[in-house]
Amino acid sequence: MRDYQWRACRLIEAVVGCSPLAADALADMLTEEELHRVADSTSDAEVEAILRQATDRRRKEFSERLKKFYQETTDGDKR
Repeated sequence: MRDYQWRACRLIEAVVGCSPLAADALADMLTEEELHRVADSTSDAEVEAILRQATDRRRKEFSERLKKFYQETTDGDKR
């Protein structure tokens, strides 16, 4: 683990108030740029905003994959 990744995980752990394992899982959903932004952050609000944006992005990605899967499976049922 790189220094900025470790720092980002520890900041997430402190801001969110979660376990180190949960903080690592949250950090895994961040892009490299977001990890750097968290590691360089000077405020809890900034860390929370970055996590919120990443969570929203991941939720949207999952929703799109779920829609695609649903469409593919229901298209097969019509045949």
